[in-house]
Amino acid sequence: MQNKPHTWQTVGHLVPKKLLERQLWNKTVAQSYIFLGPEGVGKRTLAEEFAESIALNATEVVRFNCEGVGMEELRTLLAQVALKPASGGKQVFILDKADTLNQSCSNALLKTLEEPNKSAVFILVAGSYSLPSTIVSRCQIVHFGKLSREELESLVKRYSLELSSDMLATAQGSAGLLMRFAREPDFWGQQLVWRRELHELLSASVAVRVVRSQQFASEEVEQLNARLTNWLSVLVQELSTFGANARQLSVILEAWQRMRKNANRKLVMEYVCLNI
Repeated sequence: MQNKPHTWQTVGHLVPKKLLERQLWNKTVAQSYIFLGPEGVGKRTLAEEFAESIALNATEVVRFNCEGVGMEELRTLLAQVALKPASGGKQVFILDKADTLNQSCSNALLKTLEEPNKSAVFILVAGSYSLPSTIVSRCQIVHFGKLSREELESLVKRYSLELSSDMLATAQGSAGLLMRFAREPDFWGQQLVWRRELHELLSASVAVRVVRSQQFASEEVEQLNARLTNWLSVLVQELSTFGANARQLSVILEAWQRMRKNANRKLVMEYVCLNI
């Protein structure tokens, strides 16, 4: 008898869905996963759906944002992992932005993954490959790609969003960006401003680049990360049509990775502005 297809609310990602469905049907859910892929494509949403399916009629799902946490916060979470659920079921821990953990926290997490509580399931949600190889080797990796234009358009129809073709193109396969464009008109306008500033920077003199690097470095970390993400998206789109080259893309990507590791903003933006 064929199993009934699982009902998912998340758009796209047919391969990850089939894998997770099969494990749910066969009761072969792994002890730990890494949901790996670009920002805003639905990793966290699918992690929530999968976790709820695992923990159905059992314990609640525990959600933890790893960004900026210290050792004490993580130890509190890991202490909870050691406790067996009273219901006897599975306890599912979603660790969002797991790739932002510092070295000490990663080591503490690794120890838990090495000696797991059999009733615990971990889902580490990550946007980059910066997790230590020792953690990666103890997890099943589920890869996520960007959403196609057709999948983005299905989201537009589902939520009756009013979005232009430019917005769809700028979303670059990210459902998260698409929803922000619809809900925050100012955010869409900011994307256009950052795109213009990047183009101005590419043709500016060294003196102007130095001044601009100081201005950019004065921004809050969250905004600066969003700016670099926007510039990455712009350069990917324009790689073949407007003369952007792979070197420029690698410079922005390296800066973006440094910022995620809490590097000095001034040094990062000087590097970007003088090298792209």
